[in-house]
Amino acid sequence: MLSNILFALVVISAVVVGYLYFFDDRFFNEGPEAPACEAGRNQLICVINALKEQDFDRVEPGRYTASTNQLSQPGQVIEINKLNAFLFIYPAATGEAGIKLREADSANLDPDSLQITARISERPLNEGEEIHIFEHSNVILVLVGGTDAEVAQVQAAIDTLP
Repeated sequence: MLSNILFALVVISAVVVGYLYFFDDRFFNEGPEAPACEAGRNQLICVINALKEQDFDRVEPGRYTASTNQLSQPGQVIEINKLNAFLFIYPAATGEAGIKLREADSANLDPDSLQITARISERPLNEGEEIHIFEHSNVILVLVGGTDAEVAQVQAAIDTLP
């Protein structure tokens, strides 16, 4: 009797596993959905997705952070092809507050005297390079170097943010 019950449990378990394997897509999705991008509440993933839509060969978050002599927020590096861009995000409780924080922090931003420093090694990362600053919503993106075409692509990506 016990062996018949155990055999029935094995058969039922096999049917359940088979059903889940073939008909339940929880195991085959691409992972969690990206957060919604809202005006004044953009996140790193919003900027990366906007850059990827501009047909760059490679857009990946970098492995280190940086700071500047003019901005209060730390920046996250984004590797765009062979270039480095530094993303400064201004989080706040509301979208309007995030935009106001970014505007206040960048009011006296001077590209000619901006120094970007790696937070780990404290070495300058933009020495001798031309920098391009893009501001939109609650983000500031500083691109180090780049051709005119690459600068235009980055500008187009930042302009698509809500």
